[in-house]
Amino acid sequence: MLLSIIPIRQARRVREEQAQPSVMACFEPSEVSNHLIDLVVKNFGTTGARDVMPTSNPKLKHSIGTGKETEDVWMFDRLPLLAPGQEWRTFFDSGLSRKETDLPARYELALNFNDMRGRKVDPVESVLDLSMYTGRMWTEIYTIHHAAKALREIEKSVKQWGERTGSGLKVVVRDGDAIDERRRQELANHRARLDALRQQGLAGQSNGENGKRSDDSESAVDTGPGTASD
Repeated sequence: MLLSIIPIRQARRVREEQAQPSVMACFEPSEVSNHLIDLVVKNFGTTGARDVMPTSNPKLKHSIGTGKETEDVWMFDRLPLLAPGQEWRTFFDSGLSRKETDLPARYELALNFNDMRGRKVDPVESVLDLSMYTGRMWTEIYTIHHAAKALREIEKSVKQWGERTGSGLKVVVRDGDAIDERRRQELANHRARLDALRQQGLAGQSNGENGKRSDDSESAVDTGPGTASD
């Protein structure tokens, strides 16, 4: 009986050792724009992590979008619980404004935490390096965020409609059949005028050629008697 209990306890101990929280930190592009970088702390393990406490070297800082001014990145002092697969995310910085500063690109972030039984787990050190995004290229993909943003812009425009404000919605009424018929008639009249001008040009050219032949024949008749009298 004792022999059968020992393997069971050993197997349970192995399962408990394998079922550990694994909390790590990383940089990820924001879903809003690839120019924006988020700081993410995520539990990749199979059990929850308690009392997650970060320590960064150097101190996390980001640009504030006005010249070279910077400020500290807010981060929790202690996270009571991070469930398996759960993440904590915050905006870190914008690549467009950060390049105007002298902030470092590399950070070392250590995470101290306990398992679900309160036992200390070896700290996990994560190297966060923004240089991996330098020169990166991507294809812009429009998501539900962009659709919601467009709807908000439409909502703002609709709210401005009003008769008293002079920004009401203008409606254009068009009688399609009548307009199309008028355009066909105008085109037919234009073609008729071109044909008439073309006919007048041909007639004038013909009259000019006949007059030239008449002058040549009269000259020949006048010259004949003169030559005879000489």
